[in-house]
Amino acid sequence: MEIPILLFLGFIGMSFIFVVIGLVKKVPAGVVIGGMFILSIAIMTDKIVLGQTIEETDNTITSINRQLLVNQDFSNTNGALQSGSNIRIAEYVNGGISPLSGLDVNTISIQLSKTGSPNSLGTVGIQNTVAGTYVKVFGLFNTTMLTTTPTWFNFSLPDGEVLILNSTHRITVDYSGGASVNVRISTLNVYPQSICQASTGTVWANCASLDLAFRLYGGAMINENTINTLVDNTFEFTAFIKMIFGLFSAILMLFGGLMVYKTD
Repeated sequence: MEIPILLFLGFIGMSFIFVVIGLVKKVPAGVVIGGMFILSIAIMTDKIVLGQTIEETDNTITSINRQLLVNQDFSNTNGALQSGSNIRIAEYVNGGISPLSGLDVNTISIQLSKTGSPNSLGTVGIQNTVAGTYVKVFGLFNTTMLTTTPTWFNFSLPDGEVLILNSTHRITVDYSGGASVNVRISTLNVYPQSICQASTGTVWANCASLDLAFRLYGGAMINENTINTLVDNTFEFTAFIKMIFGLFSAILMLFGGLMVYKTD
């Protein structure tokens, strides 16, 4: 068992007092009792608790500060997606020269509406050089829930997760069902350092002087918290030390017994 240092010293002191009284007053029982106390200490003690120190631990928590990174919300027309025509439209990061490159993105916001009665799922996420190949899906949308009025929809990764945009990435809306899903775009090329692209299959084609309307949210934020923990400093009461204490207690008890014999 673990014994606090003060309690351990108390037992040792009490043993010493009994032994001294036994020797000075010639009371054999005092020497024997002192030896028994030392033997008890040897048997009971596994560790001596010397005290406590404060141990600091860095607790790093990564969370997302959902700040608005890009707000390209100007639009003046629709880009229609449907089977047999363009089935995806995207904003291309454009080889890394775009300010989009390097952004930590957690949420993509897109304006969507419908024409007719589409009845399947669409996808929003990040694709790469091969059209139709997703690097990361940010979310799905049920086209039956869309209205004829363009509405902003958010598509988010789980909390604490971001995707860093690079030079091959495309912020993509994907739909290949019947009727049409409309994605709001601008014909004024308001974001000239990136490129609007569309695809009917696996190849991207530039959309001249167009820009997707989109918003990006994210930004990695790391909070570092220091946790202070009280830690016991201990001294191992090894088998060898137990043996030394046991041997010493045996000598004291034997000496006490001899005192009794001489007294008699």
